[in-house]
Amino acid sequence: FVSKAIFDQVANSRMPTASEHAHDGMANGDCAGRNGSHTLEVEQRLLEWERRMGTLDEEGVTLQQMQFKLVRDQVTSLTRDVAALRQTELNRAAPELQRVD
Repeated sequence: FVSKAIFDQVANSRMPTASEHAHDGMANGDCAGRNGSHTLEVEQRLLEWERRMGTLDEEGVTLQQMQFKLVRDQVTSLTRDVAALRQTELNRAAPELQRVD
């Protein structure tokens, strides 16, 4: 299922912490440039994550609508079958009821 795969991918990805960002920049001796590229990377990952979560939300709504329609169809079918069974029993019992009168 696509949305589960996307959810798993997002859930398993780890965003670096602020201290990791600062440490990376200082270790490379390029605080301004390194942090700037990290900031852009983080923003891009955040935008991708938000897009994926939006997709999951949309798929969740679609799934709920499909489930509701399925339940509604099953209830309709059950109602129809019970009515047919009731009519069959009434037809079967009709001759017996006429003899009693």
